[in-house]
Amino acid sequence: MSRQPLDYALVIGINHYPWYGDGSRSLQGAIQDAEDVAEWLLDQQTGGGLAAHHLKLVTSRLDPLAPAKQDIDDALQILVKQARDEGARRFYFYFSGHGHVSGEVRHDVALCLPSWSRDRRHAALSSCRYLDYLLKCTPFTEIVVMLDCCRVRQVAAIGNASDLDCPLPAGLPRSVFVAYASEFLKAAFEGGSTARGDESGAEEDDEVMEVRGYFTRALLSGLLAGAARPEGGVTARGLKQYLEVHVERMSDFRQRPQIPLDMSEDVADSMLFGSALPESNVEIHFAADRHGMIELIGPTAEVLKRDDVSTGPWQVRLEQGLHVLREVDTEQEQLLRFMPTSGVTHVQF
Repeated sequence: MSRQPLDYALVIGINHYPWYGDGSRSLQGAIQDAEDVAEWLLDQQTGGGLAAHHLKLVTSRLDPLAPAKQDIDDALQILVKQARDEGARRFYFYFSGHGHVSGEVRHDVALCLPSWSRDRRHAALSSCRYLDYLLKCTPFTEIVVMLDCCRVRQVAAIGNASDLDCPLPAGLPRSVFVAYASEFLKAAFEGGSTARGDESGAEEDDEVMEVRGYFTRALLSGLLAGAARPEGGVTARGLKQYLEVHVERMSDFRQRPQIPLDMSEDVADSMLFGSALPESNVEIHFAADRHGMIELIGPTAEVLKRDDVSTGPWQVRLEQGLHVLREVDTEQEQLLRFMPTSGVTHVQF
């Protein structure tokens, strides 16, 4: 079980940007990404283990256009009051939508609200100033910030602080984990299973059924098992390392996340997310006429597994990329173009 009765979360997903550019810069996957993150946070088995009333999910809509900053501050105020009344350990802040930076402040991202435009550059939240509020005024000893958005400066947005404040700082020791979907001045992207598409959600392959942010796709893949320790759970260090590898690979190396991990080594190895155990994400079944030794060859031509067909079906963990299944005696081969998902992929060879 993975119950965390002292943890809280504010999860924001914004698809709708009717005034951004010519109105075509709305996103396709941000809301679903936020909903998927919320689902993991509420998972009482191996996920975040939050109580349902400790999570606020804020998503965008067109009519009336929402959310505004006040809506987000209202949700945050409710969560902080609950934490003060009921006790607190960890706070999660997740945002998926458009983001910009201005000036040379590398770690402040303007998180664009639905009304954001070139004329309304202040219609955004300042990630740093919201984190400052959490550090100054709340009882949380652990704060986790995950931002699935660009950090570009094409049109500099101006993020605002929360209207919430307090007269005196809480003065508590804190552990802070911050993960950015992209590097400073770089874009973040969303796309389908072909690892194509861009932040606007435009897809080039009609067979793509779902569009998601690459950062959130990798995040959930890691939390659900991909980055898990043998004894269960994902450490802050393990999540950082997993995201740094898999966001790049899922995005065809167009996007590199940045996770500063500004904490001691002991905290990086002891801060845990969920309790998932490592598990196979691919199950390979062999046809009845297969015989002898089978090789599974990875994207860099290394042999990942070599064994007799009688040992099948194989349960293995694979990374994204082009793999090859090869029957040694006959030299028959089958290509396996694999993209990790949260489930198990079944392959017949």
